[in-house]
Amino acid sequence: MHDRPPSGSAAPVRVAGPALVLLIGSGAERAAVRAFAPEEVVESDGDLGPALEAERVAVVTVERYDAATVRLLVAIAQERDRPVDAVLVGDAAGVTLSRSRFRSITVADAASFVVDRVPGAFDHRDLTGPFDVVGDVHGCLDELVALLGRLGYAVARDDVGRAIGAHHPEGRTAVLVGDLVDRGPDVPGVLRLVMGMLASGDGLAVVGNHDDVLRRALLGAPVPMDVGLETSLRQLGRETPAFRQAVADMIGALPAHLLLDHGRLVVAHAGLEQRYHGHESARVRSLCLFGPTNGEADAQGMPVRLRWADDYRGRAAVVYGHTPTSGPAWTNRTICVDTGCVLGGALTAVRYPERTLESVPALAVHSAPPRPFLPAP
Repeated sequence: MHDRPPSGSAAPVRVAGPALVLLIGSGAERAAVRAFAPEEVVESDGDLGPALEAERVAVVTVERYDAATVRLLVAIAQERDRPVDAVLVGDAAGVTLSRSRFRSITVADAASFVVDRVPGAFDHRDLTGPFDVVGDVHGCLDELVALLGRLGYAVARDDVGRAIGAHHPEGRTAVLVGDLVDRGPDVPGVLRLVMGMLASGDGLAVVGNHDDVLRRALLGAPVPMDVGLETSLRQLGRETPAFRQAVADMIGALPAHLLLDHGRLVVAHAGLEQRYHGHESARVRSLCLFGPTNGEADAQGMPVRLRWADDYRGRAAVVYGHTPTSGPAWTNRTICVDTGCVLGGALTAVRYPERTLESVPALAVHSAPPRPFLPAP
């Protein structure tokens, strides 16, 4: 599918975090000199690899649009897990590009556009905590409220008693590892509470694989239907269209992973190896949502997941969920805090930087476990 990009000479070119920026069209070279720092501009016939591996913006100009050249440059960026932003200027303003290959496509006036530089969605290194990282909730509202209370948060409620936010008097921030939805008894309640915490700055979250599938279903995309998703859709069907749209928007805005505390803490739904911290690509997103697998299925027909944490040697602490365990334990500076609440286990959080644990037991077996919990490391 090809899209025409948004246009307008006053529209700023938004560049988020380390990325490849392709300036395409007549006047691109002059625009690059005007709008970007000299060290950011890479000659089109130069070695792009080192520039992409560095933690900065790399700008390449293509004065005459050539599809093969653009495909090659995009492929180089994808190989290094960097997003690509395209800026069309001059005679390239009418070019159509494949949306799937670019994070953004903007039409701009080569002589006047400005660059709006922002951190990547994953980049919250300026936030130093303290944090409380909460495992997979899966619609278990009562257990989430109980765990937040145990962690010291005051839960706010609306005029009909629904939880709509939670604030810690000592300024702690709750971080959700994803999979807020499916299987549990009150998916809308969990979403309402978490959306309130995100809006107030009392919480952060990453997207989980179940969240992502629900978002696509709410937007009308064909997705495989299972019992968990059917539960979410049935419960959300009792909410307003505006609420369902807000849920889809919220999930769509969640990053696949978070860098916190100057990069000392990483949160991703299924974890993330060190070499991918701070990178954005389809590959990184898949690893964050599902973790590495060996391509085989177990006796229950589920993917065999590789124990990446056994070989982790990174400096950052990595907190993740996705795979229910019988009990959380630190392994090489990583910890899985999914203790299977919706499956009758517990809802667990790890305090950071203290690295202490807090749990509340599940109030019921809300959904039958598809396979046994993994043993604690």
